[in-house]
Amino acid sequence: MTAVLDPELVEALHAAKDRAYKAAIDAPDQQRLNHFFLLYNQERGVFGNRKGNRWRMTRREWIERHVVIVDKKARAIPFTYNQSQRNLEAVLLRQERRGAPRRVVILKVRQNGISTFTLAVFLHALLTVANLNLRVVTDREELCETLLNRVKLMFQRLRMNDGSPWSLNPEKSNRDMIVMGAPFNSRIQVVSANTPNPGFGETNLYVDMEETSKWPDAEEKGKGIELALPELPETLAIDVSQAKGNTGYFADKFRRAWYKQQGLALPDDLKQEDNGGVSDGSGWHAMFIPWFLHEEYRWTKIGSNPPVLPEPVRARIEKTLTPEERILLAQRFHIRGKPPQCVSYDQLAWRRYYISEKCNGNLQTFHEQCPAFPEEALLASGRSAFNLEHVQFKMGTHIRAPLAVAKLVESEGKPHLLHDRHGELSVWRWPAMGRQYVIGVDTAAGVRGGDPCVAQVIDAQTEALVAEWYGWEPPHAFGRTVKLLSDLYNATVAVETHPSQHGLAVYEAAEAAGCQRLFVQQRWEDREGKFVLRKGWIMSAQGKALVIDRVAIALADQNVDTPSKRLLQECMDAQLDEKEKIDRKCRNDAIMAYGIALKLLETVKIQNVKPAEPEKLPPSGSDEDFWRARNQRRGSTDGTPRRFDKGPNGQGL
Repeated sequence: MTAVLDPELVEALHAAKDRAYKAAIDAPDQQRLNHFFLLYNQERGVFGNRKGNRWRMTRREWIERHVVIVDKKARAIPFTYNQSQRNLEAVLLRQERRGAPRRVVILKVRQNGISTFTLAVFLHALLTVANLNLRVVTDREELCETLLNRVKLMFQRLRMNDGSPWSLNPEKSNRDMIVMGAPFNSRIQVVSANTPNPGFGETNLYVDMEETSKWPDAEEKGKGIELALPELPETLAIDVSQAKGNTGYFADKFRRAWYKQQGLALPDDLKQEDNGGVSDGSGWHAMFIPWFLHEEYRWTKIGSNPPVLPEPVRARIEKTLTPEERILLAQRFHIRGKPPQCVSYDQLAWRRYYISEKCNGNLQTFHEQCPAFPEEALLASGRSAFNLEHVQFKMGTHIRAPLAVAKLVESEGKPHLLHDRHGELSVWRWPAMGRQYVIGVDTAAGVRGGDPCVAQVIDAQTEALVAEWYGWEPPHAFGRTVKLLSDLYNATVAVETHPSQHGLAVYEAAEAAGCQRLFVQQRWEDREGKFVLRKGWIMSAQGKALVIDRVAIALADQNVDTPSKRLLQECMDAQLDEKEKIDRKCRNDAIMAYGIALKLLETVKIQNVKPAEPEKLPPSGSDEDFWRARNQRRGSTDGTPRRFDKGPNGQGL
């Protein structure tokens, strides 16, 4: 049975607390500090947030009740969480309840209040937890004093329930540090990343790293701060920054955490640090905050604009929508206390205004400053291998949950599905009678933590992706899986056997298992002077470029169903190197399997066309019957067949 607190009793307790505050205002500073400590200390205070305390006050309640901030209009107002801050608070609470060290890496947009939230959380810890060292590391020296002044203003404006100040004084306060004496014995320090060792010194249980993408020697300094953090549930580390490209200390950390949360295999440039793909669940949590989640990013919030978007403005936007804006209109998001909603024309109008006025019309700058998707921020300074508008459209409209996620096993010589949410096979459409299917296979060693083995099944009539096998199996086992997948969809299979080191082993394993529909490629061999048959799909450098181009064509076609999140994520991440080829650091296993399936479909269609019967031209002067029959076979409607064996005067050529 849940105990219900009497509202009158709660109000009486708060009134008694306020009287005690006012009685302590005229008392010496130390007495006021002791009084506050006995009220709010997490372990022993009356309102401490310890388990079993019926009067406990959560961190959010404490901050929203007592902290005052200065808004953009220079007004002192009570701190109330916005949607981004509520989302971050929820992430911290989940980690606290799990008993894991609190670690959050945040890819943010400009001016969304995350830094203010972090400083308020640090102030709460400074005044409610004893013997605590907190450190904020910024990218610029001039920002250190700015951030600490914000903490001091929060400290000086701490208010009681009736709005009167607490009038608490720290033991020491200077341009880079606030020190609380007994009974707190805690301090908060703000340092610059330009110092040689910003993370060394005393053990810091709370660390806030601001704009790490701009740090000099970010890898060395960031790792030093992380290693100095104890792996305890009481510790907190927040790394918040803009991306500044898809490489570097912050981008790598965010991508590693983001890929794990999305269930995606790590790219080649990250997997060497992944500890074999094993995660204990206590690492960094990646959090992305899109621009449209911020309530102030609306056209009606700009200056003296009217409170409602004018109809002519809406109509003009609606007539000139770009593909990217159509994708945004389909994005759904949640704001607490309101039903789920989509991006509005009011927000699109703000976006156009910001691109024109703040970014000088540069869309890439807007993607870096105010991304709608993580990929936009991470790729803002790179060169994508595919058209990002096409990929984003597919991600916004085509991605959906599969009908089944299962393990593909053999039972009595036939394919059988064991439903398992961790299974390798994802099915979006079941095999249907009368439909034809093809399968593209990209092979690997099958070692978890390395490249995955991928098989993509597409419908031969519509080119729709109907199923995907994505996992890690050694070549001999993956060959049997390919055979089962071919039997399940009665599909022709193309296995990449060159230059893959494991493709031929997969092909022969599938052949030994009884797969009857393995693709054999006919190639001209100069050494032998004839066409020869080669097992599997031979991938040359030119052939790989053709495969990539074929994938780009499928992405550009909005009618080609592409529901795989893994495939589209790889397309979004694919970057070009200096030779205009897909960078080897980018994962492209699903891309290659999908492209092989599409190229195989073209090859099968060509082979299904009945070739013309070879004809041997007769010698000059043959009878008219041959030419008349030949003309009829070619479908000519001309009554007089054209002669090629006579000149204009009837003489032979």
